[in-house]
Formats: sequence, C-alpha cells, structure tokens
Amino acid sequence: MQKLLVCVLALAVAASLATAQDKRIYNDGEVDHAPAEARFELSATEFESDLAEIVYSVNGGELMTYNGSVSLSEEGRNVITYSAVDVTGNVSSERAYTVVIDKTPPELTGTARGAAFVEDGLGYVRSDTVISLDATDNLSGVWAIYVSRDGDDFYRYGDFAYVPGEGAHTAWAYAVDNVGNRSVTYRVSGHVDNTPPTVRIFPRRPLSTVNGERFTSAGNALTVRASDEIAGVDVVMVSMNGGPYETYGGPLALDEPGRHMLRAKALDRLGNESEPVSLELTVDAVTPEPEIRAIIGN
Repeated sequence: MQKLLVCVLALAVAASLATAQDKRIYNDGEVDHAPAEARFELSATEFESDLAEIVYSVNGGELMTYNGSVSLSEEGRNVITYSAVDVTGNVSSERAYTVVIDKTPPELTGTARGAAFVEDGLGYVRSDTVISLDATDNLSGVWAIYVSRDGDDFYRYGDFAYVPGEGAHTAWAYAVDNVGNRSVTYRVSGHVDNTPPTVRIFPRRPLSTVNGERFTSAGNALTVRASDEIAGVDVVMVSMNGGPYETYGGPLALDEPGRHMLRAKALDRLGNESEPVSLELTVDAVTPEPEIRAIIGN
C-alpha cells in the first residue's frame, strides 16, 4: 500500500514580500506567475518508513533527484513534474506544476490629450492638457504605475494626470508588473504655458495726434509684432476695418483716405489666444493749399 503523502510544491522568493513592488508569486486565477528570482521547493511526507528521494523533471527533460530548491531560467510557461519514493520502494503518483516565469519588466508609454508638443527633448503643455500613462506586460500583467512630480514622493497613478502650475516641471514614472519586475524610471521635463502671446502694432512713420485723434499721411504702413517666451508664436491674425480675421503676411499699407481701424491677435503653439489689440487712425490725403497775400502795415 502506498504510504506517501502526495508531494507538496512550496514556493519561495529571495526578496521580501513586504510591499507591492517587491518580487512575489502571482496567480491570475489559473496559473502561478513568478519572477526569475523564484525558487521552487519540493517536499513529501512519509507516514511509516523513511523517505528515500524526490525526483523531478522540468519541461519533460531529464529526471533528476531533488537535493535543493529548483530554479527556472527559461522565460514563459514551465512545467515541473515530480514524485516521491520511500525506502521500501513505494512511489507516489506523479504530479505536475505549471508556472510562468516572467523576467521582463513592463513597457511604459505616455500620451497627451489636448494641447501639447515636444521640441528639443522638452514637452510643452497647458494646465488643462490630460496626461495619460499606459503600461503593457505580456506575461504576468501590469500591477501599477507610479509617478512623481517635481521631486515629490512617488504615488500610484490613476486614470490620468494634470500638470498644475505654469512654468517648468519635471516628472518621473515607472511601471511594476504582477511579479514585481520594475521598468526603468522615465524622466520627462517641460513647461506648462497658459499665457497667450503679446501683440503690438507699430506704424512705419510716427503718427500725429490732433484733438485726441491719430492722423497719418497716405503711404504709411502698420507692422504687427507678436512674441511668446515659452511655446512660441504660431500665427498672427489681423482684421482691417471690421473685416474677417486673416493671417498676417507683412506690413499693411495705408493709402486710402479716411478713418481706419486695425485689429490684431495671435495664437501660440499651444493654442493660447491673445485678446485683440487695435489701432484707430485717419489717413489724411488732403494736400495743404498755400497762398500769399500782400499787406501794408500791421
């Protein structure tokens, strides 16, 4: 009669199991997943005579005598078959244990929903831009993503993140899979820019002011200049005399006599739009008529 208790497969991992980011054994409801550091321990209980040996094989390979914990070097699905023999020759039934070895950390990616661009390795966003992080892991799956902003402590990332506060910022992020493999820590630096460009209108020749109104002679021209210190100017738009806004292409000649109003605005490369600025003036095309008269005395 077989007197051996069926072999029990025990698992041990070299690292501590104190926190979620340590190496660990993970079961997805169907099969165990383990990191490369995992060791697999075999044991058996003999009720009457003494245990002689435990034998095992890995992935259908050579049958070996167990004399210490088993390590698995091949990533992916592995099967350990094992049985026990007592000193009288009784052999337990053979058992099989399947485990997925995961050596590969997750891959982390990030996307921006909203105004954003990257230039010279720096990211540029607005404070309403939504930053989304995603991680993939083909074996044990992703446990969590952790992020840190501007040197603060890392915290577990949720569904999305904003970058509050205008100015320069730096963020770090990494991902951990279900067996504790950790990706490299990614670092991203950039700027949050919520400030629209500054716009000014300059006449080529100085204007004259008479009774609070601006005048110029025909042939003058108006130049529009826009500046943006962070994201940079994307486009300048102008409207003359209440007409539709059009892309500014260069100085605007003032040849038609009469009253004119130029409006100008600009957008930076994040879509921040300035308030329109305006300049109202009158083009005086009437040439003075000099005359002379003779007088005697005062």
